[in-house]
Amino acid sequence: MDTLDRRDSADTAQALQAAFFATPNHCTPLSIGHDEGPRRAYEASLRYHASGETDRAVLLPFRASSDGPTAWYACAASSQMALALQEEMYAFLGPSFVAARPLGQEHEEADQHALPLIKRAGWYVISFYTCDARTDEMVLRQWRLYDELLQRRPRVAAYVPSTFHQLRASFDRALLARNEPGALAAMATLRERFGISAENRRFLEIRLDAVFERWDAIVAHPLLPQLLHLQLPPETYGDVMEALYRVHVQPYEALTTLDPLLEQFKDTVAGPAQPLFRTRRTSRRPAVLKAFVLQELLQPEPQLAVCDRLLQELPVGAFGDIDRLIRETCAQQLQIDSIAPANEALGNEQFDRAWNMYWLLPDSVDVLRGLIACARESADPAKTDAVLTRLDAANELIRAAVESASATRLANLRVAYREPKLPERLSEQFDRLSDEPIERYVERWTEFARSVEPAQLLSETGMVDAAVGCLMRLVVDDSALFERLYPLWHELFIERIDPDRRLLPLYSEMLEALRARDVFQRTDQELLHQTLVAIVDSGDDAAYQNAVDTITKIFDVIRSPQAISWALDICDSLALRRIRDADARLRLLAAVVQACREFSARLDPLQIRQLQLLASEAQFELPPLGPVPGDATTVDLADELSYRVVFYSLNEGATRRAVDMLRTLHPGWVIDANADHVCSDRLKSLAQHAHVFVFAWRCSKHSAYYCVKANSPKDNLVMAPGVGTTSLVAAALDHLKFAAG
Repeated sequence: MDTLDRRDSADTAQALQAAFFATPNHCTPLSIGHDEGPRRAYEASLRYHASGETDRAVLLPFRASSDGPTAWYACAASSQMALALQEEMYAFLGPSFVAARPLGQEHEEADQHALPLIKRAGWYVISFYTCDARTDEMVLRQWRLYDELLQRRPRVAAYVPSTFHQLRASFDRALLARNEPGALAAMATLRERFGISAENRRFLEIRLDAVFERWDAIVAHPLLPQLLHLQLPPETYGDVMEALYRVHVQPYEALTTLDPLLEQFKDTVAGPAQPLFRTRRTSRRPAVLKAFVLQELLQPEPQLAVCDRLLQELPVGAFGDIDRLIRETCAQQLQIDSIAPANEALGNEQFDRAWNMYWLLPDSVDVLRGLIACARESADPAKTDAVLTRLDAANELIRAAVESASATRLANLRVAYREPKLPERLSEQFDRLSDEPIERYVERWTEFARSVEPAQLLSETGMVDAAVGCLMRLVVDDSALFERLYPLWHELFIERIDPDRRLLPLYSEMLEALRARDVFQRTDQELLHQTLVAIVDSGDDAAYQNAVDTITKIFDVIRSPQAISWALDICDSLALRRIRDADARLRLLAAVVQACREFSARLDPLQIRQLQLLASEAQFELPPLGPVPGDATTVDLADELSYRVVFYSLNEGATRRAVDMLRTLHPGWVIDANADHVCSDRLKSLAQHAHVFVFAWRCSKHSAYYCVKANSPKDNLVMAPGVGTTSLVAAALDHLKFAAG
């Protein structure tokens, strides 16, 4: 940390501590404990915080009276640190030492004193409470051990991406796992280590919003009008265009007449975002192609050649209810018969449109020069190769005239990468082409993964073998490139394609590839879970056994309190699906049960309830692991506020278990579930009145998502990271906890 920054942090920390330990707080660092060792260690922790260091949390206690209960406030310097701190506290201190329950009037007095001070200091807080001096001593002893472990912890994690591309791949994997804190942490590291510009940070923020389908946030950003005039990276270009189309135009696809759709598109996209229609470069996303089709229909003289070229890349039905009408309208347009419209499009800087019209005209100096200009502006390697090939085959006199008139542009094109015509078979596009630069390969795979039609891909004979072979070559021959491309493979074959038996060999190879990386952070654990579910939903007995045994071996490697929630979620997913090998499932469950017994003091009520449910179904006998969730002695009526929680998921089994579990943990709450495929009145009402609406995005309908989003109050919609019972319940509880804190 810079000296000036440390001095500012030290001033802020000292002011926070001075104000926190002032009246009406009856607790001081000297009075909090009687055991000399833990108390001195705690004082050292406060001094470390007061020195301006922000890499470790600080613990602040409050008592409204000298002998009353204690409210503890664990503070972290960033939201990412607060999320990590929350997990570490539950794993390290455990509910055996801290009871997370309000303290009535004393609780309110503590919050009124502490929270404004902590917020003013810019820190994030997690609160818990102890009821007597004996428990205070336990907290101090555990905090001492926790703090000493942090002191010995290396400044860097065991796995730290060291290059820009590795960090960017970590960002992409976090997005796949819907691990927003992990994605934000990767962005922060990119900023700190590589000094990425404000523009590039905004590009990453757009990618994050796009993955979470926060299209409104992209469109409403105040800097978007300025970004439209930049030459955006292909990925960002696609995200921005898709956001504009989804927000402003897609709702009009349900109409039966074309004029309102075109008028809306003209007013909200074609006009304000005119710079985006100069060229789509290499983008093949459906939203981009649809936008260019509508842009063509808005021209004074729409051209059949342009419409045809775009519609060939869009599957029938891409425009929804109005698809047939759009195709019929395009078919009625005129075919180009002169160079004038192409020249006009080039003069208007509509380079893609001009290219499509020039290409159909016979060779001439003006036609070839126009094609060269379009290829240069579009920066599309395929167009570069096409126009240079056509020039080489042209009449000698025409070629000589073009060479003389466009010498500079031709020289630039010839030193650029010339991408040969892509193979017609999609499976032959997996591998790098001959002499293809790595950056172009990654860019091409990005567009391929987000634009290819899954049905068309699955229909190809030999596709799976080609995919497995390509993936194995990446893993063995170029691990760095594999790190960058794996998120795209996962996005295409796990997220965009429903589990399919034909893809089983590829799923198994992807699972082994993840295991071979020997990196099992939170993001990687979620990707493993998703891949396992794909295998279980589509595989046979042998694949089930191999996949579950692989997960068991991974759990043995990462066995720890922090891995318990992930392991329980895995077991829950298996419990809700067909059991093809009971022995393999029981081996995993037995390993998880044994780990829970070892870490029983650190299990929270949700984990205990989930374990009891799984053990009961498997006829396992469990020893007491802590207070029984729902027991009258552990439920404080003051905790049972009028919270209303709604789960939306098409996985009825997981939803039903989540409802039952949350009702057991909090009998006073109102818990609802919904699985409506359309925007029903009930779905609207639930979204409007829920304190938290948990949406299982992995197995839900987009129409339902947009309905919920349109009718939800701000900040009550939560995207569950998974579809299992634990993910749904934990998402609700975490949201309410942070909202209350």
